[in-house]
Amino acid sequence: MAKKDKCTALREISVVDFLLTDMKLYLDTHPNDKNALDYYHYYAKILKELQTAYAENFGPLFAEQSGCSKVWE
Repeated sequence: MAKKDKCTALREISVVDFLLTDMKLYLDTHPNDKNALDYYHYYAKILKELQTAYAENFGPLFAEQSGCSKVWE
């Protein structure tokens, strides 16, 4: 996969994060919809992959991704 620029990577993360937020709202009112739950889990995995790739290429998005143990990054 070609390396993305920082703006494109952040945009992709934002889109998937928004989709998951929308899915959470739907699942709050349709908790037994297995297809929707599968959809949610599929995109939650994609979001995690996007966030990990971003952190590897551009630095951490969250403090938990900093990996710092001796010096705060």
